[in-house]
Amino acid sequence: MPASRDSPDVEATNALQLFARWLPVELSIERVAELYGRQSDWWRPEYLYLVLLMRFARRLAMQEKTDGFFPTLLRTGYVVGPRKSFEKTFSLSIEADRETLGTLFNLEEWRLNAAEGISLLGNIGSTWPTSTGTPLRFSTDSVYVDLESCLVLLDLYSDFGQEQRDGPIVNVRARHFEETIQSIIDISPWAPTKSLAEMRGRTLRHSRISITDIDAIGESSDTLLLVSAKSHPFTWEYARGGYGAVRNIETNTKKAVAEWTDLVGRISARPRGDNFDFSAYSKFVGVVVLPFAPYLSNPAEIADAARGLPAACSLAELEYWLLSPQNPESN
Repeated sequence: MPASRDSPDVEATNALQLFARWLPVELSIERVAELYGRQSDWWRPEYLYLVLLMRFARRLAMQEKTDGFFPTLLRTGYVVGPRKSFEKTFSLSIEADRETLGTLFNLEEWRLNAAEGISLLGNIGSTWPTSTGTPLRFSTDSVYVDLESCLVLLDLYSDFGQEQRDGPIVNVRARHFEETIQSIIDISPWAPTKSLAEMRGRTLRHSRISITDIDAIGESSDTLLLVSAKSHPFTWEYARGGYGAVRNIETNTKKAVAEWTDLVGRISARPRGDNFDFSAYSKFVGVVVLPFAPYLSNPAEIADAARGLPAACSLAELEYWLLSPQNPESN
């Protein structure tokens, strides 16, 4: 059943109940910019034009003279405006956002314009993998701004820094993924004690030699769970099945599993080190976790880390395993 909201466009004496399929929410562009450390290349033109278009659509929907637009937005997910004046009004909206977005996007010079944006957004999207089409559609007299399409495309174009191997963007993404994994473990039966939780992120040492650090950690009875997080982004090229993208993820995953299995084996053989003591545990489970399940041409090459848990798995697979009835501590 669609959500119900009182329409803001009618007086209280003539209250109207409006059934809505879409409800507007606020998105903080400031937080996105902060996440990427205000680097000059953190955004792509498509992303910026989508933000500008969504801000324009909000202004269009809230104009006093467009009384029917807000209910239309709630029911259909798009707003409608006159085609004849669209480019001019879009230009005025861009101008109104010049100072705010110019700072957030580190624009040294304002080279963007409505005509360029309309052209770019008119050819946006992907046929494979399938994605929503252009958020701008025109009829003889009107222009339709599809905000659902804007939101989907905004998500697709939020893969900043996907080709970077190191640097601030990769570090932020990696840290966020590690914290996400740990937060899932923390609300499961495998939640670590306070003292064990302090081991996360610490560089473990044997005989003054650094061996590794733990991205996420958990425990269940006499079993210690050690997680290595690999925050590889799920890119369009990977979704298309591009040979290079798929091969690189598979190669890196196999390498990560081999290295992590060896490290966990060494810790199991010598559970007490310079700055850690895992001697209370008799079983050690080491797993490599990705945001998505990686394609493996021969899955049998990678053994399970534990019953029902692949040595390389997605975050969703790990979460399912943590709560699985096959684990005595999960009941």
